[in-house]
Amino acid sequence: MANRYVDVGEDSQFGGFGEVRLLHDNFLGRKILCKSMSNPDNNDQLYNEIIALSKARSRHVVEIYDVLFDQNRNVSGIIIEYLDGRDFSKFYLEYENNPEEFLKILFQIASGL
Repeated sequence: MANRYVDVGEDSQFGGFGEVRLLHDNFLGRKILCKSMSNPDNNDQLYNEIIALSKARSRHVVEIYDVLFDQNRNVSGIIIEYLDGRDFSKFYLEYENNPEEFLKILFQIASGL
């Protein structure tokens, strides 16, 4: 990974296929996320995500800033836009009793798709 990306010390988040780490981009001067696969055999999943995000141009979809490659020139990770806010599970619990606000946010999510 390029020296411009510095770990900010927060815990990584793990999902079904991989890991997401919060980093600081010293060149751009902002927080970013690094998404990588736990198992390199799943890197096709990451490649498919790159293609999908590249096609989706919307203010409701995160932007790809960089693609990381291993020594064999295989995709090993992506650097994506960091959005500060609540994650979906917290959002869902907060707005469970506020359907109007829930639909407003859900519309924004759907607009990105």
